[in-house]
Amino acid sequence: MNKKIKNRRHKSLKHSGGGRIGKPGESSVKYLIVGAGPAAIAAIEAIRKRDKRGAITIVSSEKEVFYSRPLISYLLADDIGEENLFYRGEDFISANAPLRIIAGAPASSINPRDKTAAIAYGRVLKWEKLIIASGGVPIVPPAILGAKNLRTFTTIEDARRLDADIKSGAKRAVVVGGGFIGLKCAEALVKRGVSVTLVELAMHVLPSLLDDVSAGIFQKNLERHGVSVRTLSSVEKIYDGGKKLKLSGGEVIETDIIISAVGVRPNVSFLEGSLIRMGKGVIVGDDMRSSADGVFAAGDAADVPEFFSGARRAVPIWPVARQTGAIAGENAAGGAARAAGALTMNSIEVFGLAVISAGSVNPSPDSGTAFLDGAAVETADGLADLPDGTPRYKKLVFDGGGRLAGFIMLGDVERAGIYTELIKNRASVAAFKRDLAGDSFGFICVGEENWKKRIMPLEV
Repeated sequence: MNKKIKNRRHKSLKHSGGGRIGKPGESSVKYLIVGAGPAAIAAIEAIRKRDKRGAITIVSSEKEVFYSRPLISYLLADDIGEENLFYRGEDFISANAPLRIIAGAPASSINPRDKTAAIAYGRVLKWEKLIIASGGVPIVPPAILGAKNLRTFTTIEDARRLDADIKSGAKRAVVVGGGFIGLKCAEALVKRGVSVTLVELAMHVLPSLLDDVSAGIFQKNLERHGVSVRTLSSVEKIYDGGKKLKLSGGEVIETDIIISAVGVRPNVSFLEGSLIRMGKGVIVGDDMRSSADGVFAAGDAADVPEFFSGARRAVPIWPVARQTGAIAGENAAGGAARAAGALTMNSIEVFGLAVISAGSVNPSPDSGTAFLDGAAVETADGLADLPDGTPRYKKLVFDGGGRLAGFIMLGDVERAGIYTELIKNRASVAAFKRDLAGDSFGFICVGEENWKKRIMPLEV
């Protein structure tokens, strides 16, 4: 991880490429992209493959753009500096010119009929093609909404604010939410000497990633490193401005800061009144087109077709943001690309224990994940621990047609890319199903025809 991080050093892009807000008025651009995350970057790269000179303008509510949000926990932990967050810099802007960045200027409204966008300071931009890649915003449970010490953890500014809290003497924190954001925040806080209590409403941490067995292993690792975990619990009430929390079971916890990490929702409030068809996010087809002419959406802001069912929903993960951003960019530039359904997959490493899951990992109608008729589960949880004592666990889920539909790999995650591609390609695994659970599974088990033409490793 550290080696990859060190290779991402770019200066912070706050108002690059002529991005300072000018006087109120109206200007025109061929491509307008709202947002500056992975979906936006993928869209820019895809546009430039088809259109070398069409003017692109990026509008972002944040002052810094093109940085990796998943790395803010390493920033908070003091493992890296801010320069390591930025993975696109001035060279990217030059290579994709004409490309203009208008930072610190959130979009306030969109008019698809006139093809205009209103942004901060009274400015109006006319566009030919619009890509909504505005990402997500943190969800805050109503019970903690009024806390004076409330924080979130999705942006570089959030990390800076928590850093300031610690430097001002904060010693205790309650993290509400046991998903990816909550666990990485908890890890960073512990590394900074903060006592952390993690509150999760579900039966176990990482409810969308793990099953009961793997979550139990993961939770023990958290507790071994000092995180106090409360599952099947929520904050019922706050006292003293948020310095005291009463949990649903009656326990009262004193804290210096509260971090809401229960997830994100699509950042699309600026589209109210636009008549663009909406669900939780912008509803799009597999070509990322919305219901409005010339308007596309991608990443966390879009409700995209799900891999197994085709139902449209937000899938707020990095690989889907990159995939959908690329499709939106290509089609905005005149292409006819279509995306495969969005496959739920994620990976996380906390206190040295890594886990990766993809597809349907809890195949039951009430699990909240994709349910498959005829699904069968096979586990290899009896695998011996790794030589360094790291626990191992593997779970494979097959559909009724003899294909891999989901997996969990904990501890040893080296072959996760092969498993992911088997799911995405809907490849039959009947001939090597027994090998899938073994230690020696690799390309040789898949067969030369498959691995050369269809099954390639994926970095999750």
